[in-house]
Amino acid sequence: MTSYREWGVVPVVLVILCGAVSTAAAQSDAPVEETESNQTASTDDSPVTMQTVMDAWKERTERCPGGRFELSIHSRGRPVLPELMMQQGGRSLLANLPEFVEFDYFSTVAMSGSNVRYSITGERVLGIDGTPRTDDVEGAFDGEYSTLLLHPTKEREFPSGHIFDLGYAEGFLGLTYYPLIWAFNPFDDSPIRAEGQDWTWADCELEDEHKTWNGIDCRVIRCPPTRGNSQTDLWVAPTYGYSIVRLESSSNGEIRGELDCEYNQTEDGIWIPHIWTFSFPTGDEEPALTVRTEVAEQELNPDFSEESWRVEMPIGAIVQDRRPDDSVAQADGTGTLNYILLEGGKRHHLSVEDAKTPYRELLQQALTGPEPKADRGNQIQNWLILALVIANTAVLLLAAGTMYSRRTRKTT
Repeated sequence: MTSYREWGVVPVVLVILCGAVSTAAAQSDAPVEETESNQTASTDDSPVTMQTVMDAWKERTERCPGGRFELSIHSRGRPVLPELMMQQGGRSLLANLPEFVEFDYFSTVAMSGSNVRYSITGERVLGIDGTPRTDDVEGAFDGEYSTLLLHPTKEREFPSGHIFDLGYAEGFLGLTYYPLIWAFNPFDDSPIRAEGQDWTWADCELEDEHKTWNGIDCRVIRCPPTRGNSQTDLWVAPTYGYSIVRLESSSNGEIRGELDCEYNQTEDGIWIPHIWTFSFPTGDEEPALTVRTEVAEQELNPDFSEESWRVEMPIGAIVQDRRPDDSVAQADGTGTLNYILLEGGKRHHLSVEDAKTPYRELLQQALTGPEPKADRGNQIQNWLILALVIANTAVLLLAAGTMYSRRTRKTT
């Protein structure tokens, strides 16, 4: 029987989402037709400015404000341990793993403006014995709060959840989903802005130089450099309605991260991401990480309701709730509640001592016994315990974006 504390420290090797490199040969299924709007964009001699780009993005989001997508993802990369495990001597675990690992998994995503709902299923992690472990994750952002739910699997005994006031782009959706963010919420610049940076699209510059991507003429948006002197460039294609087709992150002229996106055009002339690949070159023959994502199915402009952006925690889930509302603040001075969710929305609060108790016994106590008194003096420790409970998946979800963020902030 496993306690929820033990689940937090199981030495699971988190393998960053990694995938086969996409090449120019991996083109969209449907050929691109030269529509009247395309011809106008490519032959218009009027000056092109950032406002031109922003206007094109605005028109696209007005015509197609949202969609649902089924994604097929192939990843290939070097095994990576979370920083906490590395500090605890986890480096020796890497000796038991292959140099590269590959996974195929699936994701569903619904997006409309700043709202998002997603799920991820399939094998994405390895145990220390080198065997794959299954992931089953569901998440959402309703414009105010993010919710993450880890469903039980054969390796995870109980459901665990996390509720917090952090945007989807800053929180759990890394580079794997950037093209969809660009398509349906392009005015959210947080995905490409390094932590601590304070700028908006208005601070970016559209370079005069033209570049070619897959035979397509492009203009380059140059973003303000980070404190580590890293530079992010976004290539936009005028004939694709100024869609972002490439992201480059570089330092001292060396590319440290890149993402390339191919598009399909709808019958209405709207450009929608279809296949995209990101990778982290290291100077070696093969990148340390590559991930190829392809849209298998899509539905544009579906009907969404408020419930579309909510993930309901199941009865019996261990939840870490960090919503800074008055009720939370009154119950816990740190603004965090750790509890087992019971029927009717009731909460059985957890103490540090509970972390030593097997989950099934803890659940039985929650259903039949008195609720333990809150141990406010150990709230920080309690937070760390439950943070470790969700780390097996949360770190994995953040891994791609975190690795990119670290590279963009790396000092030279």
